[in-house]
Amino acid sequence: MKFNSNTFELFLFTTNVSTAKECLAAGVNAIIIDWENKGKDKRQNGYPTQINYDTTDDLINMRNNISEKIICRINKFDPEYSADEIDLAISCGADEIFLPMVENKEEVCKVIDMIKDRCKLGILIETDTAVKNTPHFTTLPLSRIYIGLNDLQISRQSSNMFLPLIDNTVKNIKEQFINIPVGVGGITHPDEGSPIPSKLLIQQYINLNINFSFLRRAFLGDLNKYGAEKLLGEIRAHLNRSDQTAIAETHEQLKSFLL
Repeated sequence: MKFNSNTFELFLFTTNVSTAKECLAAGVNAIIIDWENKGKDKRQNGYPTQINYDTTDDLINMRNNISEKIICRINKFDPEYSADEIDLAISCGADEIFLPMVENKEEVCKVIDMIKDRCKLGILIETDTAVKNTPHFTTLPLSRIYIGLNDLQISRQSSNMFLPLIDNTVKNIKEQFINIPVGVGGITHPDEGSPIPSKLLIQQYINLNINFSFLRRAFLGDLNKYGAEKLLGEIRAHLNRSDQTAIAETHEQLKSFLL
């Protein structure tokens, strides 16, 4: 299936209503309120990751101020608290729930039962176990799949978080989900981003026929530099004009950063 820049979605983590409104008007597709923090500091200790501590009030406030899609990332499945957390997210206005750190089909099915068709469910594949169990997820009624590179690096004790973009991990997962959108990584202005330029990541997402991406942490800094309209306009323009034939060249360029 050919990459379609018109349907490529961009999601933004923010609790700031003004930022959300500005970015939604400029082309962001959904806002993510992030409740995932249980055990995350221990799991990601020593890695340059970001842990959010968004609250129920953040979700309610966002819901009261925007009509566009809101996604709530809850904590990983736990039979003791997941049902309550799901009920709370839905009651506060979430249109969709992201379930992180999935391991197997059974826990995802339990979450589906807890949701009871009240909102959509997407899952994050971000452990080596989840990657190996990918075939078991393909028949589930999921809204989308996100491949979490930070935690996958930790799970695999890999030298670089972006290696799955060139070692066939992302490619193989994407090919198994025929009718379910698959997302990966984070992007910002094509000329920004470190250590890998965002334009190179965008090109690889095009090569892999990725359907959506998060806006990376650097995006908020670049937002101050460029403004939402210019920043998101440049991202969209790059998605539209990138060369889909540059697969081999992009692969080699990425290897120079990663290997």
